[in-house]
Amino acid sequence: GWPAPIDRVSLVHTSEALRMEIRGEESRTLSLLTGDENVIEIGLVVQYRIAQPGEFLFAAEQPAELLEHAARAALIREVAKMPVDRVLTDGKTAIEIAVREQAQAMVNKYQAGLLVIAVSLADVSPPREASPAFRAVSDARAEGAQLVSNAESQRARVLSLARGEANRRLQEAAADAETRAQRARGESQRFSRI
Repeated sequence: GWPAPIDRVSLVHTSEALRMEIRGEESRTLSLLTGDENVIEIGLVVQYRIAQPGEFLFAAEQPAELLEHAARAALIREVAKMPVDRVLTDGKTAIEIAVREQAQAMVNKYQAGLLVIAVSLADVSPPREASPAFRAVSDARAEGAQLVSNAESQRARVLSLARGEANRRLQEAAADAETRAQRARGESQRFSRI
């Protein structure tokens, strides 16, 4: 036993990075609604460590569970702000940053003694049933972008040819004007001699 008033000792590893997966009830991912009312499957991994052992042990009940709820709520909030295309492409980093900041603010508010090191999205995809439709839309967008690129290349080529032709005609006109001017001067000098 321990001397009074100590009844137990709790060792806390403050340098150890801990990992938590936020998942759905029946799968590795959560089904969330995006800002444009599409459903998306998304997983979240949170890396954290115990930064304040006293707070971790005594200030908050179940700090890891608090972090899980805070990260889940922040993820739901951030995904709901964005259209599905952005969530699937360039919005991932913004979501990760916002979720990390919001989760950290929440654990700080409740003095859980945790430091959120990183938040990573995993398995971001449309629902399996809608995947072919999303792929078709993505392919159509890529094809549209390719058509626009081809049209811009054609436009640049035609403009370049037109500028070249205009330049050639201007040079021909200038040369013709100079020839006529010299001819007129020559005839004028001949007329003056008469």
